[in-house]
Amino acid sequence: MLHRVRFCRRSLRCSSREERRLYKNREVLEKSRLQQRTGNYFRHEHVENIIEPLESNPRYFLPESNRFVPTEEVAAYERQDMEEEQQRKKDFWESRRQTRLWRQHEREEVQKASERKAADPPRGPCAGMKNKSGAAYDIFTLKYEHSDEGRMIKFRDEMSKYRGQLRATTLAERSSCGFNPVTGEQAFHLAVPPPPKMEAADSHVPAAASQPPNGQPPSLSGTFPN
Repeated sequence: MLHRVRFCRRSLRCSSREERRLYKNREVLEKSRLQQRTGNYFRHEHVENIIEPLESNPRYFLPESNRFVPTEEVAAYERQDMEEEQQRKKDFWESRRQTRLWRQHEREEVQKASERKAADPPRGPCAGMKNKSGAAYDIFTLKYEHSDEGRMIKFRDEMSKYRGQLRATTLAERSSCGFNPVTGEQAFHLAVPPPPKMEAADSHVPAAASQPPNGQPPSLSGTFPN
């Protein structure tokens, strides 16, 4: 037994001759398909004249009366601009005044600190004593003062000279300068200078210095400083 098969047909609107003629143009065909597509796609609006504003869309259309600022609002806008400019100038001069005030305060603090330092009494025994040498001798005459410090400086200077002479004698002995290395005869005597003596505190007469037990200067056979 044969069953009759039913086919579902969609009823489509018949295209006119003018539409079929336009569909032959590829650009027109693509534009029409973009306008008729469905499913959350952006639908392009058909505009006859692209330079003519649409009154239905406020984004593109603006009356001539609203293109310029009304006369009664111009003065308010100008006053607002003037107040903003004045406020900007006030802020600039206020910032400059604060900076100069801070600098003046810093200068005054430095000046006060220097004045306090100058007004304080000198600290230390030699502070504030002008035209007075800190050493116990005269730098012009090279004479020592008659004091304990002057005698100590003099003794130290003499000891430095004594050590220099003693070292020179030691080097001469070790270099065979006191005898003939060929014959072994003594050419000249290498004498050791006497050690310096420390002056007494109550008088300018030199005090007795420490001498060897026999009263003779030390021999060259001893140990000398290098």
